[in-house]
Amino acid sequence: MYGLPVSCRHFLALLETYMPDSNTFMTSGGELGLALHEMYQVSGLPMGDCPFQEYFPSNQQLGWLKKDTPDMHDTLWDLTCHYYTSLIEISPPAKKKRQISLKQFAVYLFPNLEGDSGEPLRELDILTPTAINELMEKVEARSYTIARAEGAFPVGTKFRSFLRRAQKSIEPRTLLAGYLALWLKKCVVPYRSLDALPLEVLFPAVQLAYGRELSLLPAMIAGIHCGLRYLVSGFTQVGSKPSTELTCPKVELPYAYLMAWLVLHRPDLMSAPSVVDVPVPFVQLLERSRWLGKKFGDAQRDLQVRKS
Repeated sequence: MYGLPVSCRHFLALLETYMPDSNTFMTSGGELGLALHEMYQVSGLPMGDCPFQEYFPSNQQLGWLKKDTPDMHDTLWDLTCHYYTSLIEISPPAKKKRQISLKQFAVYLFPNLEGDSGEPLRELDILTPTAINELMEKVEARSYTIARAEGAFPVGTKFRSFLRRAQKSIEPRTLLAGYLALWLKKCVVPYRSLDALPLEVLFPAVQLAYGRELSLLPAMIAGIHCGLRYLVSGFTQVGSKPSTELTCPKVELPYAYLMAWLVLHRPDLMSAPSVVDVPVPFVQLLERSRWLGKKFGDAQRDLQVRKS
């Protein structure tokens, strides 16, 4: 909801001052870095007390999770089932995709997301037994009973397909966790392969849905530095081909937060926010602001001025 209009001129002017060895921007007035207190003012993201890690828990960790926080375990299981159900729905039988796109998962969770009716978003529909059977035939999934003990499961335990979860309404907490997973990969820590929603982001999203204070601020800043270094490496590569024929690297990084930081230091590059509210993240105040239309050369020269 709260973004910045993309400006390649201003971004490239900023990139020219970036020093990947020190993770700082070299200006005529000295070095500038993405200080934590500044980026907190820009984004409002928490420093947190728990590291942000994208991974799917092991069986042992899932056992601990089920014992210590059964509600969180159930939400993770529910969200994972819906993740794979959405993957099956959009993937042809012959093509076994391992990841779903952000857009596809968003449309799965909120079916009328792309509608023009102006109606409020609604959650996904419950699948009928017929629809579930069709999906099971599509992936050749069947229920089965184990003939011998497997871990904590005794002989005779019957396993049913995870697709059966779609017969029940999605839990509000699961829907919130799904939305947070989309938000994380779209805004905070974008994935390197464009528009992909990895399975590993589901667990931190569930943790956020239960109020866990994850360290999103350092993760966001690290993502910016990683993307900038990758761009610098791509633009300065040396090869046999002329520079005009080199492939332009495609990098995902939290662009809005980086450029809002630039505006924080150079407010004359953009029209002033219509409101000023200290508790509100700076990037949100810039929602209706626009770049003043300065050309690339102007932005480049502005960044060299000592008062910058």
